[in-house]
Amino acid sequence: MDRIYEFLTELSVDPFQQLAYAQDPAGVAAAAGLGPDEQAALTREALAELASGASSDRYERCACIWQP
Repeated sequence: MDRIYEFLTELSVDPFQQLAYAQDPAGVAAAAGLGPDEQAALTREALAELASGASSDRYERCACIWQP
């Protein structure tokens, strides 16, 4: 789970990583060291639903946790 968190954190701030991921999600995830189960977690419908909800007028409460 830590690798997914680190991967998503890097993806959220690096525009070059975002472009590469948009072109080849599986290749970028594999290059980041994510295993098949972790890659499958990134492609679940729940993540797509969250992404579509963020771009619509629907907002939900969320918690933000910072690691020092």
